[in-house]
Amino acid sequence: MIMQQSRKYFWASFFFISMMLASSSVIYSVTPYYSIRTQTLALPRIAGITEHINQNDKDDWYGTFNTTFGYTRSFKRNDIVRCLFDKSNLNDDCNCPFLRVSGSRISNRDEKDWLADYFGLPTDFKSEIFFKPRISNFIVDFNAHIGFDHWIEGAYFEVHAPFVHSKWEMCFNENIIRFGDADYDRGYFSTIPNREDDLVDNVTCFMSHHGTPRLNAPSANPSETLTDLSLTVTFNPLCYSRWNNRCTETRFSDIYFILGFNGIQSDDYSLGLYALVGAPAGTRPKGEYLFEPIVGNGHHPELGIGMSAQHHLWHDEESDTDITLHLDGHATHLFKTKQIRSFDLQSNGCNSRYMLAMKLGTPVTNLFANTMLGNQSGSEAPIAQFKNVFTPVANLTAACVDVTASVQGQLTAMFNIHKKNIDFDIGYRFWGRACERIRINSKCPHQLDSQRDVWALKGDAHVYGFLRGSVPTIVGSAANDPVALSGTQSKATIHKGTNNFIALNGDLGGDENNNIRPTGNPFVDNAQFARAVADNSTVNADILDRQVGQAGRQTKTSKEPIFFNTEDINFDGSRTRGISHTLFFDMTYSWFDHGNWFPYIGIGGKVEWVKTNCQPSCDGTGCTSCQQCTPSEWGVWFKGGVSFN
Repeated sequence: MIMQQSRKYFWASFFFISMMLASSSVIYSVTPYYSIRTQTLALPRIAGITEHINQNDKDDWYGTFNTTFGYTRSFKRNDIVRCLFDKSNLNDDCNCPFLRVSGSRISNRDEKDWLADYFGLPTDFKSEIFFKPRISNFIVDFNAHIGFDHWIEGAYFEVHAPFVHSKWEMCFNENIIRFGDADYDRGYFSTIPNREDDLVDNVTCFMSHHGTPRLNAPSANPSETLTDLSLTVTFNPLCYSRWNNRCTETRFSDIYFILGFNGIQSDDYSLGLYALVGAPAGTRPKGEYLFEPIVGNGHHPELGIGMSAQHHLWHDEESDTDITLHLDGHATHLFKTKQIRSFDLQSNGCNSRYMLAMKLGTPVTNLFANTMLGNQSGSEAPIAQFKNVFTPVANLTAACVDVTASVQGQLTAMFNIHKKNIDFDIGYRFWGRACERIRINSKCPHQLDSQRDVWALKGDAHVYGFLRGSVPTIVGSAANDPVALSGTQSKATIHKGTNNFIALNGDLGGDENNNIRPTGNPFVDNAQFARAVADNSTVNADILDRQVGQAGRQTKTSKEPIFFNTEDINFDGSRTRGISHTLFFDMTYSWFDHGNWFPYIGIGGKVEWVKTNCQPSCDGTGCTSCQQCTPSEWGVWFKGGVSFN
């Protein structure tokens, strides 16, 4: 009767913990870098050592020490690509996803193309980027299990300390379809035309090598050379979410300490509980790279509980063979840790971090806006004006954040076949991590808090216009003098701006008959016609989209520019969670007849896969779901150790 009740308690307890892990691993919460399962959990903890731990017939010290040399490598690389860029930004559906980047002057641009203009590339540039990302881990796992039966029967202590060399490779290759030879129009980025030779050569240069266009370079035409240093334009390089073809990190992963007690023990079964503490020793995300090498769990301290059990299923005395079912599961809380990550914007879709921002400010000089075309009175000054600085959005949305996850857990079920000195294990492991939660670190205010209403999206807007002629109230003014505008495009996306340069009528596109021309900023935010004075004293005060003599027309500017601030950053939309399933085996040979100290060696392997799909995680207004972004991987290992009793 007692044995039956104990067995019922054994199965009921494990049913409870398995349901807890399975349900808690799919709840909600946060993270924008490519997060992985910690390498501390990469190799099944109990495989190959079940005959050396949790001994029920000891009344003195016993234990085992071993070192496992393991190697793991990710597969299903397309799943990684979709997690980094999202299906809505990739071409070729689910077969061979790639990014296409094309300039604003390319005809018949695909709706998924990224806009090359954001990266300082020619407006007629076009290329395709293919990715073959891969994560490899070389692991040296130091483990120890000490039984305290000399003091308390069934008590034990474990430590697991894996040393990891992790290699992350995006393995991207850019196929340039058209290098592009179009210069930037005067006013598109600076007050002078920017020659094709001064622009960025390719996407790789911008994403990986801090490449930027030379917007202030001397022109081939001396009359077009920038001489007024106050009009010098700065284009800052990409500093966060950069692309890396190969990066490595080498250090200890999370170190796990386990204190356990097997409260129910017999020759046929055992059941015990343990407490687990995870000390973070790995890397802390810095946000510099999109595919950032991570060792450990992101530097979270962990605390949790677990349950272990075994049930002897079959024994054959003649062949000295036993079959035992082993179950082990634990759940931990990932405590708050500080990380640096770069984020997208809420209203501009996935990968909006790679768009281009421009700086606006006061004083507003020689710029007014009017709802009516031409020489009108009653013009009013915009609230801000372009201040000659461009920077990638990622540089501005990068933030020092606090990250937590409610629970991470795993459940292992394994059959052990023991025959004399040989143990063969085969098992299944479920791992899950809840969606994380991200909040700005209160001790590290976000940079946009101190630069409120300063940065806005450029899109494909022109940032300079030109005077029609000399304006009496502006000392020293002359025809074609540049005037900084205030046109912002808050509804632009990584794919296009709102002026829409795709040719509809002539090489500039637009609708000339209705005075709509992309160079004239027809669809910037709160668009009004630009003037250099508030009154109607002179027609020369009209600000044109091109210089006089080049068929210039009165351009538009934003009467009220729309900025993005901290509250516009999509912190929650970049969250990830993880669920994986693993099948593994291990074969170990132990020299049990070697005395009180006996060695053992073993080999093993695993396949871990993650269920994903090709459904987009983002709609046109921004990322809203908690994506499952954990790599599938295979692994092999060799184990050597020594036990004592």
